[in-house]
Amino acid sequence: TIAAERGIPIACGHELSVALGGKEGVTANGFGKGGTIELNGARVTMVNASHSNSIDFQQGGLHPAGGEAGFMIAGEGHTIYVSGDTDIMADMEWMGDYHKPDIGILCAGGHYTMDMKRAAYAARRYFNFDTVIPCHYRTFPLLEQSADALIAGLPGVKVIEPQVMEPISF
Repeated sequence: TIAAERGIPIACGHELSVALGGKEGVTANGFGKGGTIELNGARVTMVNASHSNSIDFQQGGLHPAGGEAGFMIAGEGHTIYVSGDTDIMADMEWMGDYHKPDIGILCAGGHYTMDMKRAAYAARRYFNFDTVIPCHYRTFPLLEQSADALIAGLPGVKVIEPQVMEPISF
């Protein structure tokens, strides 16, 4: 894995950390929803999401990987909400109010997650982001190929469309 090759620790749910812990060179930090760990100077809190969760170790298909989750990452003057594969959910209201993230990384490709319009609605309704970064789109034809609807739905919010293997600066 990339994590093993580069010595990067993985933060994930407990069940997945147990499965990954048996892989050579992998350091997996397992924790649960509501839990917070320190990771490279940042505080990472696991929060709720709503989606399926499995992993394919290429040994007989998909295996359950524990509860679905998103993350709040706080450090260097920012709090980043990473939605995880999810749809809009009521928990976003308290997560936005309690954690007050200024940056949102929102899965918005449609089909498996909310689409761009729903992501824009969630961002407006439950959060006060300065910056939104869409993810899980443009990777294959089934998913949305453009963030235009997200941009149109978030006037006054900076939307950064990531490019493969290109760093993002704030």
